[in-house]
Amino acid sequence: MAVRANRAFPYNTAKLMLQVHLYFVKLFGCHIKEANAAIDLVKFSSAFLTGKAHTNVYLKFGRGPILPKGIAVGNSDMSMIYDDKKCVMATWIYYVDWMDVMVMYIEDGQRREGIKNSWHPRFGTNKIIISDFK
Repeated sequence: MAVRANRAFPYNTAKLMLQVHLYFVKLFGCHIKEANAAIDLVKFSSAFLTGKAHTNVYLKFGRGPILPKGIAVGNSDMSMIYDDKKCVMATWIYYVDWMDVMVMYIEDGQRREGIKNSWHPRFGTNKIIISDFK
């Protein structure tokens, strides 16, 4: 299933979707700091402060399991893949009711299956694929 972001943001769609991206860049930076992960935070803070997309952060939207009654928002722990003491991929999921957002950091040169059907501002599309996370 796919949706168009301009249904949620009929005006300035690209600009507002960039803001969504940057929101998750900011949250990701907090997760990295909290986990003491071996990921350089300079690109995260620079992206957020300049208002430009982080080149290595991707969003993947999907439907996950229904959260327990009374819980509307939450997030998973961060999963990381290391190569020679350097984190080359990290992911976590942000839950909002039935909609989940998988937030992925993927180092340049990494080929990861998880990036399929993801979204990034540089893709130049407002088409968002809704994946099945169940």
